[in-house]
Amino acid sequence: ENARLFQEMFQSDSFLVETVQDVEGAELCGTLKNVVALAAGFVKGLGYGSNTKAAIMRAGMAEMRKLAKRLYFTVQDETFFMSCGL
Repeated sequence: ENARLFQEMFQSDSFLVETVQDVEGAELCGTLKNVVALAAGFVKGLGYGSNTKAAIMRAGMAEMRKLAKRLYFTVQDETFFMSCGL
């Protein structure tokens, strides 16, 4: 109910607000994606190319899902493809 209220308050033509029922998944996605982003930044900083960065991001996404499923079996795969994940 509160999520819908916030969505109505902030949603506009230029700002998309998505509500997520998977609270644990959203929290883990938001946290773990920062770790993957750091790794992607390190790869870029070391001078590796886009393919290496893409490989790090793909592997990171797979590891995010594995860890989240081990910590919370209720985590939904769809959550990883929302803004809190990707």
